[in-house]
Amino acid sequence: MKEDILGVSELPTHTTSSEIFKTLNGFIEERSLEWKKCVGISTDGAARPTGRNSGLVTKIKNMAGNSLLSTHCYIHRQNLASRKMAPELNETLSQSVRIINYIKNSALNTRLLTALCDEMGSDQQNLFHSEFRWLSRGEVLKRSYELRKEVKLFLIHKKSDLSRYFQDNKWVARLPYHSDILPYINEFNLKLQGPDTTIFTAWNKTESFKKKLKLWLNMIAEGNNETFQSYSDYIMEADDFYSQNSVSGVIAADLKMLLLLSFGKYYPEIEDLRRQNTWVVNPFVEHKETDSPLFNYRQTKAWKVLLIL
Repeated sequence: MKEDILGVSELPTHTTSSEIFKTLNGFIEERSLEWKKCVGISTDGAARPTGRNSGLVTKIKNMAGNSLLSTHCYIHRQNLASRKMAPELNETLSQSVRIINYIKNSALNTRLLTALCDEMGSDQQNLFHSEFRWLSRGEVLKRSYELRKEVKLFLIHKKSDLSRYFQDNKWVARLPYHSDILPYINEFNLKLQGPDTTIFTAWNKTESFKKKLKLWLNMIAEGNNETFQSYSDYIMEADDFYSQNSVSGVIAADLKMLLLLSFGKYYPEIEDLRRQNTWVVNPFVEHKETDSPLFNYRQTKAWKVLLIL
């Protein structure tokens, strides 16, 4: 199997399914390709223009035949699933972004915070980047937690109303959980990438991550916070069992939302193609060729569309 980029096309006006198909179909016809030899399409766009009920996928199936295999990008699904979180955590994240933007949008505030961190002997002296690169969202939140005392003093000195958040123990206790869970999600996202990734490796890693979520949920229910190191350290340092019980309930709700709602919705078992194609992994398993949706991939000169919007 060979993978290459056929081309890139721009949408002149709207991004409706009709306009997308018109542009794509014109591109295919211009190069004298045949839709009937297209055996698969993968999209990472919004469901409305690319959906399989009345969107782009349906229009392509009408041209190529109903045997065409359509999938939604695994990495885009992961990104959508990871956006869901408990309301309290979503509120904490939004407020953290407000605080970060308040500092970041002013060069003076950035310099003053750096000077304050230097005076207090902090291990970290910059909220937004290291010596070599800008930090990711998860790393910025982790840095915000590590510099929570310095940021609190800075906001109080600036007489900013945002300082009230750092005076709320439950709010501060939710911050290290963000800095712990986001690196796990980012690591999972990276594992889904790469030129050698197949549906088998992608689904295996997805199932593995879902099992981790279930394990973490059971551990939180038992009062074991070791998986979330920053949160665990904060609870031990603060010795605040009231905040711990309150935040642990929020964390459990967040893990349930990720496990049961988000990943259950975007990675339903009914779409797990591994079960129907075990012969790819083990050719000695008894199977029927015609029952496999991937059987068409062994046709000669077959091609697949990867649509990135």
